[in-house]
Amino acid sequence: FTMIFIGLMAAVLVSMWAVNSFFLESFYTKQKLQLLENAYENLNAIAVDKEFLGENITEDLQSLYAKDGKFLADALHRYILGIIDPRTETLISQDDHQVQKIYDRRSQGYYLQSWGFFDDNRTMFIMSMPLASIHDSVSISNEFLAYVGLAALVLGSALMYYATKKVVSPIRSLAALSARMSELDFEARYTGDSED
Repeated sequence: FTMIFIGLMAAVLVSMWAVNSFFLESFYTKQKLQLLENAYENLNAIAVDKEFLGENITEDLQSLYAKDGKFLADALHRYILGIIDPRTETLISQDDHQVQKIYDRRSQGYYLQSWGFFDDNRTMFIMSMPLASIHDSVSISNEFLAYVGLAALVLGSALMYYATKKVVSPIRSLAALSARMSELDFEARYTGDSED
């Protein structure tokens, strides 16, 4: 029983590690894609509302361009002209926008980048989100899972050994008593202290 329990616990821990290793990154990427799509929809609605009022959304977002404005504008122009890194993977392609997984040489990491046009027919946009940290997160998560899993396996094994011993010990005593009685030893008595 103890070995079956330890085997099952080990199988569960290995399964959790495998799921974490192979599926966490894609789950994380899907969550980030949904976040970019929601941001696009919200900003697009604001752009259309501003255009209806005769205003421009870029006036409200001007402070966001100050940091990397030229870099982002250059990246947007490269996308429009079709000049992209061969490692670029298009994840979502719509008529008015795209979401791509790109490699950034400056940071030497991958980003999700959404770019395209809002429905006000005059505003182009680019949004970027880093993906590099997911690799570190998966590694840290797997290391933590290994430590917790080993501790749980050792503690669970000790508890299972104790519980199995408590259950099996009286059965073994009764089996030995039965063997003695079958040899006509009427002096044999059960000496266990268990009430079960």
